[in-house]
Amino acid sequence: MKNNRHTFQIIASVVILVVLIYFSQTYFGDEISEIITILTAIAGVIAILYQLRKDYTITKAGFIYSLNDTFSNNSEIVYIYKLLKEYRDKESIVFTEDDGRRMGDYIMYFEIMGYLLDEDMVTIQMVDKIFSNKFFLFVNNPYTQKYQLKYSRINKPILELYCTWSNYRLKTGQKELYHNHSLTKFESYINKDDNGHVELNPDMMDVGYD
Repeated sequence: MKNNRHTFQIIASVVILVVLIYFSQTYFGDEISEIITILTAIAGVIAILYQLRKDYTITKAGFIYSLNDTFSNNSEIVYIYKLLKEYRDKESIVFTEDDGRRMGDYIMYFEIMGYLLDEDMVTIQMVDKIFSNKFFLFVNNPYTQKYQLKYSRINKPILELYCTWSNYRLKTGQKELYHNHSLTKFESYINKDDNGHVELNPDMMDVGYD
């Protein structure tokens, strides 16, 4: 309803400007008419750009909403997310091997998000506020690292996303979430310089657990 009203306002404005041009040509000189014509063209361009910008904002908001909705409606993801939050609040919670196997959808979700970032379909700034907790709660968890991320070659996209996201938060002055179990402790996976910048270890290899 609001979009229809906005479109009507734009059309009405264009009609009024056309009428002004007509009367300016009839009652005023050509010079005044040309000025009004130019101003009308400029106004039209501004209106189009405004509408495109508004449509892009609506589309972007809808896309982010759909990403969050997908996360919330996947029972396997919700199950793991619930366990992760329980572990955050009480580290005595134990993940079983079956829980570890059920992390697959969670992994795949953020691998897809990494792909969307690589293809510039979303930006890290767009997803950080909504998804940073969900992501770092997962990767900076010892049971995630034990059951999933130790297979570093298979889950390389997640480690790459971790580097991209960590460096973004460093650049914007934000701390790494759940740093007590930071992935940077695995030097075989992640290289970290003195400034806190991280990158994937080019010689990364699978690391087992005792």
